[in-house]
Amino acid sequence: MQAEHQAYYLSFASRIFIYALAATSLNLILGYGGMISFGHAAFVGTGAYVSSILLSEGVASAWIGWPAALAASSLAALAIGAVSLRTRGVYFIMITLAFAQMVFFLVNSMKAYGGDEGLTLSERASVGLGVDLGGDLAFYYAALGELELRRGRGETAREHFRAARALARNAMERQFLEQRVEACAGGD
Repeated sequence: MQAEHQAYYLSFASRIFIYALAATSLNLILGYGGMISFGHAAFVGTGAYVSSILLSEGVASAWIGWPAALAASSLAALAIGAVSLRTRGVYFIMITLAFAQMVFFLVNSMKAYGGDEGLTLSERASVGLGVDLGGDLAFYYAALGELELRRGRGETAREHFRAARALARNAMERQFLEQRVEACAGGD
C-alpha cells in the first residue's frame, strides 16, 4: 500500500469509511423504510459521544464502548421514535430535525466534556488482541473492516426490515421497529 506511511491519506480514508458507515444506516431508514429523517445525526452522535465519554472517563476497552454506544443509540431511537413516528410527511421530517437540534444543544451544554469546543481525547479505544487503534494504519483497517462487515450485514438488516414489516400490526409499529434497526446501525 503506497499511502501506509502517509498519515494524511490514512486519516482521510478512515474518515471516508466512517462517513460511509453512517450513510449505510441512513440507507436503511430512507431506502428500505421510506422515511425521510433529518435526525440521523442524533443517533450517530449519541453513539459517538457515549463511547467517547467512556474513553475520557478511563474505560479504554472498545468491547465495552461499542455495546454501550449501540445501547445508547437504541434508547435514543426509542425515545425519539415514540414521539416522531406519530407524524407523517413534512411533519416527520421537521420533528426529526428538531430532535437532532435538541441533541446538538444538549451536547453543546455539557461543559465537562468540552461543550461547544468538542470532546478532546488523548487516545483511541483499545480492542486488545495486539491491535493498537492509536496508529493510523490500524485504525484505517479497523474502519475498513467494519465497513466490509456492514456490507455483509446489509442483507441481514434488510431481513430485519422485512421481519419488521411482517411482525408489525400497523404502519406506525413497523416504522418504530425500522427506526430502532437504523439507530443501532448508526450508533455502532
